[in-house]
Amino acid sequence: MGAVVLLGATVALLLGAHRRVRPAVSVGLGVVAGLATGVVSIDGASRALLDLAAPLGFLAAAVPLAVLLSSVGFFEAAAGRVGVGPRLMPSLWVFAALVTTVFNLDAAIVLLTPLYLQIARRHGLDPVLTAFQPVLLASFASSALPVSNLTNLIVAEQTDASAIEFATHLGPVSLA
Repeated sequence: MGAVVLLGATVALLLGAHRRVRPAVSVGLGVVAGLATGVVSIDGASRALLDLAAPLGFLAAAVPLAVLLSSVGFFEAAAGRVGVGPRLMPSLWVFAALVTTVFNLDAAIVLLTPLYLQIARRHGLDPVLTAFQPVLLASFASSALPVSNLTNLIVAEQTDASAIEFATHLGPVSLA
């Protein structure tokens, strides 16, 4: 019960003080409170950090990579190649599906969001709606494909679930 209260308080702080307190500070306060009250053990926190090391390392590398690619004009050049054709929006859904299938959820979002923003600017489309396309598609696909979601990779490793088992159990949910 204490963990639920602590989680609720941390989320409330994140949402309520988001303009005055940085999210990392809110989460840090939650962790410190959890350790101080014994709701979270040092061993549990250490295991969680070890489990998160690879996903956080990926994000720590991918976000600066996306910024670098943007600064050298990659997304602008790619928008000229990807954002063409008479059926632009359906083709962007297909492209996002392919990228999400080959890469993972985070890579798809980190790389496709700036690309789709460039495409929206080129074609006078709503940038928010266009940028949400890869986010939505990656989220839909992430439940059925173990490679598409870092959480799924952790679960697959812990349960020895294969890609076929993921698709069998979670594919119908994704389709729905």
